[in-house]
Amino acid sequence: MIQEIAAAFAAAKSATELLTLLRQMDASTAVTEKAIELQTNIINLQSEILSVQVQSHQLLADKKELEQRLVEIENWTAQAKEYELAEIDPRVFVFMEKTRKHTTASAPWFCTNCFQNRQTSILQFKEQLSNGGALYSCPACKLVIESVFDHL
Repeated sequence: MIQEIAAAFAAAKSATELLTLLRQMDASTAVTEKAIELQTNIINLQSEILSVQVQSHQLLADKKELEQRLVEIENWTAQAKEYELAEIDPRVFVFMEKTRKHTTASAPWFCTNCFQNRQTSILQFKEQLSNGGALYSCPACKLVIESVFDHL
């Protein structure tokens, strides 16, 4: 009977060891599951960080482009203040430098259409008309204006 009791104790000890091993496996599985969950969260976080970085770079590029446009607008505004709309013939208008408008020096005329689009395109003499007037054309937008008087 002592042998049987010893065998029962050995079986109980073996069962206890098996249960402990099973508990450790359960704990190990839970730890593994949590590690996998943590890795998934880290990957998602890295993806979000990458997305924010891409957006940040795009915003910086947009900011730089807007700053450049603002500088161009400010430069144009400063340049445009040097010109004024002048009537060279009745109902015929051009833009001309303010400082050269009333001088004897020949001042270039700028196309009103192009000037409104922030360009300074000089009107070019095209031909002399038989009535004493002249035709002028814009090389940029192809606008043609007729001057009753020869301004050359």
